Amino acid sequence: MLWGKDRAFIFGLLIGLLFPLLASTSINLYQYVIGKFAWAFGGASLGVVFNAIFQDIISKRKNIAEISGYRYSVGSISGTCGAMMGGALSDYGTLRWPYYGVLVLYVVILLLFMIKVHPYLIKKPITASRNKRKIRTNFMGTIKHIFNNPYLFIRIFTEGVTQSHWAMEPILFPLALYSLTHKDISTGFVFGMMGAIAMFMLPLAGRFVDKTSPIRGLLVTYIFYVVSLFLLAFANAFLIFLIGGLLLSIGKTFNGVSIAKIETTHGALAAFITGTLLKFFSFNEVFLIFACYTFIGFALGFIFFKLKER
Repeated sequence: MLWGKDRAFIFGLLIGLLFPLLASTSINLYQYVIGKFAWAFGGASLGVVFNAIFQDIISKRKNIAEISGYRYSVGSISGTCGAMMGGALSDYGTLRWPYYGVLVLYVVILLLFMIKVHPYLIKKPITASRNKRKIRTNFMGTIKHIFNNPYLFIRIFTEGVTQSHWAMEPILFPLALYSLTHKDISTGFVFGMMGAIAMFMLPLAGRFVDKTSPIRGLLVTYIFYVVSLFLLAFANAFLIFLIGGLLLSIGKTFNGVSIAKIETTHGALAAFITGTLLKFFSFNEVFLIFACYTFIGFALGFIFFKLKER
């Protein structure tokens, strides 16, 4: 990394601060969109750097998937609390209140990081190669390695499918749940329950992947994703929608630890597509489209994996 993991992490936190600041003070759609751009940019910076640091730490451990499960489980606890609190704050306050909470949390995280890491940053020498030819060679070698390695290839292929869900859920879930219950807290409750079940399932999913293989984990992911999305597509009651969301969350747990195992040992477009589809279809029909897309995408990914494995 040319800039250094620590500097990139601080940069991501600083950029991330703009999102709750702009969102909580938005006076028009354009300001909110700029805030979301800052959130995506900052989140991408933090995610990549954090994953790189985490993979460096666990790369020599035998139970990589299980450790990853515990890491994601901690995140699920935070997500559960955040979802419940966000729904309650928007119901009993205004839609701006959850963003105030996020702003405070970002400031606290930034301060803690600076207090704990800043002395270490000053002492740590930062070395970076500026040889553009070497960088270009390494980049092309990485691309070739990904296409030649069946595990990395299926990771790229299926990740394109699963990452679309991260953009789809924040758009479709609140719309669908509000139309069913007419309360914002119902969205927080569903996301909270999804986080709670993920918290318990992630370590179990990690052990399963460690004992079998990440491909088996992706196969379980495939089954849960397709079943849950078809269930959501035809959900006409809150309970059915909740069950579909929980099944989707279980699928995510297997996907997360499987991808972590593959990455350690060897987006944005979906949001635009979701918004466009909602102009012409109901939320149930858009869920159905994503269900078919997931079914076909994973099926093709497994077929290509088998062909490359030979």
